[in-house]
Amino acid sequence: MRTEDAGRVVTPTVSVIITTYNYAAFISEAIDSVLNQTVSADEIIVVDDGSTDDTFDVLARYRQRGQITYVRQPNQGPSAARNRGIQESSGNLVAFLDADDTWLSEKLELQLAWLEDHLDASMVSGQMIWWHVEGGSRRVVRFEPLSPTRLRRELVIRNVAGNPSMALIRRNAIDKVGIFDTALRWGEDWEFFFRLSRVGELGFVTEPVIVYRWHRQNLSHERRLDQLAMNHVVGRRNVAVFEPAWQRPILRARVWSAIEYDRARIITKLNVSRLKLVRHAALALISWPFENTLSKIVLLARVTVGEARYQRLAAGVRGRMRRTRSAV
Repeated sequence: MRTEDAGRVVTPTVSVIITTYNYAAFISEAIDSVLNQTVSADEIIVVDDGSTDDTFDVLARYRQRGQITYVRQPNQGPSAARNRGIQESSGNLVAFLDADDTWLSEKLELQLAWLEDHLDASMVSGQMIWWHVEGGSRRVVRFEPLSPTRLRRELVIRNVAGNPSMALIRRNAIDKVGIFDTALRWGEDWEFFFRLSRVGELGFVTEPVIVYRWHRQNLSHERRLDQLAMNHVVGRRNVAVFEPAWQRPILRARVWSAIEYDRARIITKLNVSRLKLVRHAALALISWPFENTLSKIVLLARVTVGEARYQRLAAGVRGRMRRTRSAV
């Protein structure tokens, strides 16, 4: 595969950056999933973000075989770890992999082919297999291919591009937009993808490219509220630079509605007052009633009457509907 870069034909080289923090139990599977690609990466860099478990020992066999470049730094968070990997890498294409995720074997092959056909694109993503480790369930999470204009608009509201493990990114696009913002504890990938969407197309292959693990070390409900607050910061930041400027009031309302809706759904699982639940659910509906309208109405009804009463009312409605169908 060859691509055009400022009038020159360039042979693509792929740098894979695997970031890890106390994921000794998972890191081997992540590395093996890169080594087993149908199209090989040119270099694999593992950035150990200050692990205190057995990560160093687990990686010994890969280091001895020369299969990886190992970089260790004090714990600074995922953004700093990815940025260190970008700094240490040399490929004109950059791919990330969180150590608790794995790639499917054709990820690079599929995405390299897509980029060859879309020379103006800055990044390509794909689909995801979501694996609930404790429950054992797996399902495919699909990301809808959108026009560049619509994708950039939707990226203001939420992350519709996937996660870093799914992406293959042109280095020249990173050079234009900059690296990950280390001030963002959450939403840093979403904010990064939004910046990439401003300098080139963000595309998708239609096949799953990663397996994403959901396990006990993922976010608790309390931490999800912290994440939500940071997402609100990212959404407002995206709105502030969106062009055309006349769309910003609408996008600001959509961001507010999405945040309030998610907040209401999260705190229903916490010990909070019904008044607080109703307030957030009502704000979600009022601030932007033109999207997910039925879901917002149902949520408001549930928190207003209480879950137990809502379930009784819903059961009664379902019973009447069954009797009506039987009579017909």
